[in-house]
Amino acid sequence: MSKPFTDVARETSISAALLLNPVHEDAHLRQVANQFRARLEALGVRHIAVVRSDEDARAFGERARAAEGAVLVFISGGTSRLAVEVYEAARKPMLMLAHEFHNASASMMSAQSRIRYELGGRVAGWYTVSPDSPLVPLTVTAYRAAVSLRKLHVVQADADELSRDAATFQERVGGRITLVSREETAKLLASAERDAGRLATELADIDTGGASPEGVRRAAAVYAMALRLLSSFDANGFTVDCFPFIMRHRVTPCLAVSRLLDMGYVAACEADYRALTLLAFSLAVTGLPGWIGNFNALAGGGRLLRLSHCTVATRLARYTTFLPHFETGNPYAVAGPLRDGEYTIAAISPDYTVLWYSEGRLAESGTISGGKCRTQASFELRAPVDEDEIVSNHHVAIPGRVAPALRVLARYLGMRLVRGGAG
Repeated sequence: MSKPFTDVARETSISAALLLNPVHEDAHLRQVANQFRARLEALGVRHIAVVRSDEDARAFGERARAAEGAVLVFISGGTSRLAVEVYEAARKPMLMLAHEFHNASASMMSAQSRIRYELGGRVAGWYTVSPDSPLVPLTVTAYRAAVSLRKLHVVQADADELSRDAATFQERVGGRITLVSREETAKLLASAERDAGRLATELADIDTGGASPEGVRRAAAVYAMALRLLSSFDANGFTVDCFPFIMRHRVTPCLAVSRLLDMGYVAACEADYRALTLLAFSLAVTGLPGWIGNFNALAGGGRLLRLSHCTVATRLARYTTFLPHFETGNPYAVAGPLRDGEYTIAAISPDYTVLWYSEGRLAESGTISGGKCRTQASFELRAPVDEDEIVSNHHVAIPGRVAPALRVLARYLGMRLVRGGAG
């Protein structure tokens, strides 16, 4: 079996440079550098170098060019030139962190502005932090997640040609897509029936009471087919254009999407690669799946965002059950209330130029109405938003408050970050 995306992201290698001007260097700053080093090592950053000179900067930059990603930590002032030297040698988006004293943050701001405006480069984020700040693990993990998106390999079943969204995803995010034709998908689905019975018995965490055994088996066959495709193509992501697939085969991929997300693979409904990008990011940053939801309404003066969809990962729900798919009645939607708590709701525009987000707390969830998709959720937002802000139908609810992580993602991919309710 291929590696889940969570493993791929975790194994993405990151190097780090501790930038220190010898003019300012003293015992205290060396101690600060050692504190940052220990924090980065705990986050799995394996190659960490102290950069004090132009020669050090060029050497680290050359090494960073071959690495998957790099973090620059400004320990003192007088280091902006060193950072620019590193960038010119490496030529890749880097995350910048700065010690909050000794003018380190001033050097960071000088370096990032020169890279962006003089060199036309990209910086994945710049944050002033203490070594023990929670922003250190969050932003470094987010940077590793953003870098790892290039290693997304998605199998799209039931597809004879690449969609515009898929092509833009490959261009802007850097992931790879393998298409499996409609004819080949039909053959694979038929042959997957052999494994369906076994997989159908492994659904103890889903309440299948009231569901027909035949319907459960057919849903399990789609899941079995998805597993085979991931293994055959050594892929870590799966998607399908759901409605044509459902109408042809009279079964939904909802169980497959739910189960794959539970296992750490990336899986998205309706061949939505923008949502898939955010679902991958959620897995890599939080260790938990996100939830993809259709926009239903804004209520309460823009403070209540209502979403719904016909699948949810069981790890994200308090419990799950099978219900007939909303639009078609086919087997089976995976329905259940989301776990209580804070969420960051995000969406990407069709041209991948805007990443919109808002933060809020789950207000209500479950199968509340028969007139919507089976998993429904209302989020009480921290700031009111307007429908004019909405950049996509599909939104992804990511567990926790991860706005700084989304800022890293947006900057890394060259998107404009828009906070809901900012005016």
